[in-house]
Amino acid sequence: MTTESENSPPRNSLAVRVFKVIAILIALLFTLLVFVVVHENWSGAREWARVEARLIEAGVELDPKKMIEEAPPAEENFGAHPLLISLSQFETDDEGEIVYDDSETVEKVQKLAIPSDVGRKASLATWQSRRRLNLPYIAEQLELPGQSAEDVLAWFAQHDEVMAKLDLAAQRPHSFYPFTMGETFIDQISMAMPYVSDFMNLAKFYGLRASVELEAGNEENARRALHTLMQIGELASTQPNLVSHLVGVACHQIELSVIWHGLERNLWSGESLALIRGRLEGEPEAILASVERAMNFELCVFIIGGMDYLKALNSGEAAAAIDGLAGDGSGGNVVFNLLPNGIWDHNKAFAAEWIFETGLDPLSRGEIAEAGKEEELVNELRWGSFPAPRRFMAGIMVPASSGIIKRTFEAAVATEMADLSCALELYRERNGQYPESLDSLVPEYEEKIPVDRFSPSGDPIQYRRDGERYTLFSVGQNRKEDEGAVVFRNQSSSRVDRKRGDLVWGFEAFEDLPEEE
Repeated sequence: MTTESENSPPRNSLAVRVFKVIAILIALLFTLLVFVVVHENWSGAREWARVEARLIEAGVELDPKKMIEEAPPAEENFGAHPLLISLSQFETDDEGEIVYDDSETVEKVQKLAIPSDVGRKASLATWQSRRRLNLPYIAEQLELPGQSAEDVLAWFAQHDEVMAKLDLAAQRPHSFYPFTMGETFIDQISMAMPYVSDFMNLAKFYGLRASVELEAGNEENARRALHTLMQIGELASTQPNLVSHLVGVACHQIELSVIWHGLERNLWSGESLALIRGRLEGEPEAILASVERAMNFELCVFIIGGMDYLKALNSGEAAAAIDGLAGDGSGGNVVFNLLPNGIWDHNKAFAAEWIFETGLDPLSRGEIAEAGKEEELVNELRWGSFPAPRRFMAGIMVPASSGIIKRTFEAAVATEMADLSCALELYRERNGQYPESLDSLVPEYEEKIPVDRFSPSGDPIQYRRDGERYTLFSVGQNRKEDEGAVVFRNQSSSRVDRKRGDLVWGFEAFEDLPEEE
């Protein structure tokens, strides 16, 4: 006889069924995760292989060590002078402090410094406004008893010995500074380069000296100081990294401000103008070649090297590294534990293609990227309000590159306008007036009128007679002609709004320009 207890189901049968269902779901989820990881790793490797092949086919250098130039003979190299080479001979102590091998020599060089605001030159518009040479202001900042050019030159006289040595060394045919690349990614991104700030300080010092010598009527001394200033700028430009390139561009802007000052005050003789033009020849191309190499170097070290470094770390270390790059503590080990290695390959491929399409490819042709290309890529960085997993590192590391390239193009175009301005002065010296058109400079003063590198249609740099003077202008970063107008960010700022207005080389004073912030 069957009892009731024998006919009833086991008490734990429901729990067993639930457990089996959960186990199956976990197995399915695990299988799905494995599939996602395998697929992401496969697709990431495939995507990077595609981009890498594209870069190689286009001739992009993928070995950063091959971008380090060989130093010329020391006796022919301005940068090899003991006063300058001492700036690169140092060690970093346990507290991160720089300890120089020859601190006495370094101190002599670092004394060639002026208050930061005295030697700083900004945009073309601010050169022709409140940044004109202001001797009373300079005298006040240097705490001088008088306010004349001679009083300022008397302050420079305390550095005569060091300046004479640098001026003599600047006559050497080459200006090159050594660059030592670290072996590991961490070494490469953390290497100390204190000398780049020394170059910047020297450039400000020599820029002021050249302008004051001009004002005092010492044209030969001004030419000598300008030549040394140009050699200092080249020291930074010979280094392959982006920081050095930016310092080189800043030094070049100071050079242009000195040239502009002499032109605005009619202080350059025909001989000096011819010498300046000779020195400016080929500079626009050299400036663009410098940014192309710097972008290529950043691609190799920070994009390729950085992603490979993160891929090789465990997830916790990767999260900490991302926190350091983003600077906002937005990482998270839980999230990074779930990231397959393919994510880093996708980020590497996207960032590398971004730099190629907006930088290296157009730069190889001496052009700037098409308008809208960067916006198109920026739109791919996010999924709605969330960073796209395959793009998030590109959003941290890449977008600033476009602004750097545009600034470099501004420097190149300004250099071409400086050369044209010198040619216009030479024309006026011979003919008694400026020409009605730049075409009058061809072929005696110019082989051809340079194309405006910002112009989408390849139009030449624009020229307009303004009474007794003239204005040269480029359409600028917004790539639209605004009739030579300069636009500032707002009524309370003296900073130029690069998204509006034109890039102008002229001699009009903006009397209502507000004090600089």
